[in-house]
Amino acid sequence: MRTTLDIPDGIYRRVKAKAAMKGVTLRSYLIDALRKDLNRTNDTPKQRLKGPLHSKQRPLFSTEEDLGNILEEEDRALLG
Repeated sequence: MRTTLDIPDGIYRRVKAKAAMKGVTLRSYLIDALRKDLNRTNDTPKQRLKGPLHSKQRPLFSTEEDLGNILEEEDRALLG
Protein backbone atom coordinates (compact mmCIF):
# COMPACT_ATOMS: atom_id res chain seq x y z
CA MET A 1 0.00 0.00 0.00
CA ARG A 2 1.29 3.44 -0.83
CA THR A 3 0.77 6.47 1.36
CA THR A 4 2.12 9.99 1.68
CA LEU A 5 3.52 11.34 4.93
CA ASP A 6 4.49 14.88 5.85
CA ILE A 7 7.65 14.38 7.94
CA PRO A 8 9.38 17.42 9.46
CA ASP A 9 12.74 18.10 7.76
CA GLY A 10 14.84 17.52 10.88
CA ILE A 11 13.28 14.14 11.60
CA TYR A 12 13.50 13.10 7.96
CA ARG A 13 17.24 13.89 7.83
CA ARG A 14 17.91 11.93 11.04
CA VAL A 15 15.92 8.89 9.88
CA LYS A 16 17.52 8.97 6.42
CA ALA A 17 20.98 9.14 8.03
CA LYS A 18 20.22 6.22 10.38
CA ALA A 19 18.99 4.12 7.47
CA ALA A 20 22.16 4.94 5.51
CA MET A 21 24.39 4.03 8.49
CA LYS A 22 22.63 0.65 8.68
CA GLY A 23 23.00 0.19 4.94
CA VAL A 24 19.25 -0.13 4.27
CA THR A 25 16.72 1.89 2.34
CA LEU A 26 14.59 4.46 4.07
CA ARG A 27 11.52 2.38 3.22
CA SER A 28 12.86 -0.80 4.84
CA TYR A 29 14.13 1.13 7.86
CA LEU A 30 10.70 2.69 8.45
CA ILE A 31 8.87 -0.62 7.95
CA ASP A 32 11.19 -2.32 10.46
CA ALA A 33 10.76 0.52 12.98
CA LEU A 34 6.98 0.41 12.67
CA ARG A 35 6.93 -3.39 12.98
CA LYS A 36 9.08 -3.26 16.13
CA ASP A 37 6.86 -0.58 17.66
CA LEU A 38 3.68 -2.53 16.92
CA ASN A 39 5.12 -5.72 18.40
CA ARG A 40 6.26 -3.87 21.52
CA THR A 41 2.79 -2.33 21.95
CA ASN A 42 1.09 -5.74 21.62
CA ASP A 43 3.33 -7.21 24.33
CA THR A 44 2.16 -4.67 26.90
CA PRO A 45 -0.02 -6.48 29.46
CA LYS A 46 -3.51 -5.10 29.90
CA GLN A 47 -4.34 -4.14 33.48
CA ARG A 48 -7.49 -3.10 35.22
CA LEU A 49 -7.55 -0.05 37.44
CA LYS A 50 -6.79 -0.69 41.10
CA GLY A 51 -8.02 1.07 44.16
CA PRO A 52 -11.38 2.64 44.91
CA LEU A 53 -13.61 3.32 41.92
CA HIS A 54 -15.04 6.48 43.35
CA SER A 55 -13.94 9.95 44.33
CA LYS A 56 -14.78 11.70 47.55
CA GLN A 57 -17.13 14.08 45.76
CA ARG A 58 -19.39 11.54 44.07
CA PRO A 59 -19.18 7.85 43.13
CA LEU A 60 -18.46 6.80 39.54
CA PHE A 61 -21.23 4.21 39.69
CA SER A 62 -24.29 3.67 41.80
CA THR A 63 -25.10 -0.03 41.27
CA GLU A 64 -23.22 -3.23 40.57
CA GLU A 65 -24.77 -3.22 37.10
CA ASP A 66 -23.27 0.23 36.43
CA LEU A 67 -19.87 -1.03 37.59
CA GLY A 68 -20.18 -4.08 35.33
CA ASN A 69 -20.98 -1.84 32.35
CA ILE A 70 -17.98 0.39 33.09
CA LEU A 71 -15.63 -2.61 33.35
CA GLU A 72 -16.98 -4.11 30.11
CA GLU A 73 -16.40 -0.80 28.30
CA GLU A 74 -12.83 -0.66 29.62
CA ASP A 75 -12.20 -4.25 28.54
CA ARG A 76 -13.51 -3.52 25.04
CA ALA A 77 -11.30 -0.42 24.82
CA LEU A 78 -8.21 -2.32 25.99
CA LEU A 79 -8.76 -5.38 23.82
CA GLY A 80 -9.86 -3.49 20.72
